[in-house]
Amino acid sequence: MALPKKITEKSAINLIHTSSPVGKADLKDFKKSVAKLSKIFRNMKMFDVKITELDPRYLAGSAKERLSKFRQAVKGADWLASIYGGTGCEDIVRKLTDQDLAKIRKNRPIVNGFSDTTFLINFIYFKLKLLAFHYSSVAGLSTLDNNQLFFDIIGGKTDSF
Repeated sequence: MALPKKITEKSAINLIHTSSPVGKADLKDFKKSVAKLSKIFRNMKMFDVKITELDPRYLAGSAKERLSKFRQAVKGADWLASIYGGTGCEDIVRKLTDQDLAKIRKNRPIVNGFSDTTFLINFIYFKLKLLAFHYSSVAGLSTLDNNQLFFDIIGGKTDSF
């Protein structure tokens, strides 16, 4: 099994929409999490999607746009953090090419997510044998009591959860 890079304050943290947009009920927690991450990590970038009136409206963006943003985010990422769970991540996973996987294998980023992003973390683990983390998306990070433990794990300060 391949281990991902350890995260430091200088690491490239790329936030991606794998599935749904942040729900209105979770928007406050999401903003709190982004603010916390911004204080810890200087090199954080959100790969946001254009807000449109999509049908179905439960997707953050079209599959094409989310895949395009995902591919941009993979370049140089030390941590690919899903913004929210929801539904639709399989649209991205189905379209990943051998080139996409080669970039992920080469970079060995931390990849984490919850809910529908489980498609992605399982795919990366089983396809590349790269350790991935079934843990909260960014929208929920600030609400969890054990988030410091998660940061310690991805930073290589501890190896058990």
